[in-house]
Amino acid sequence: MPSSLPLFLAGPLLRRATKNEICLWAITSSRLEADFSLYASESSTPLFSASLANTHQIQLGESCFALLAEFKSESGFPLDTPLDYDIEMDGQSLIADLEASCIPEKRVPHF
Repeated sequence: MPSSLPLFLAGPLLRRATKNEICLWAITSSRLEADFSLYASESSTPLFSASLANTHQIQLGESCFALLAEFKSESGFPLDTPLDYDIEMDGQSLIADLEASCIPEKRVPHF
């Protein structure tokens, strides 16, 4: 039976962002088999990209999954620099339509 629920029920949001780690949290209506990408503001080339397929995803109900993804970088993430992030599948953003997650005039969430 197809779900009429949106993919993102809560989030996505960054729980923590440090020089060496970014923690992403979301509640979704299905398991995510997508990629997390981090961009320098206004850039179309990712600084960092990783699959969400092997992250912590716990099924809480028939159409409810909790996602906690921790991304680590030995070389470190940029500091004191505006960054954007996206969740993409087959080159298409899954969060670009979530206006509540974005700063006005931004296509994707920004921090």
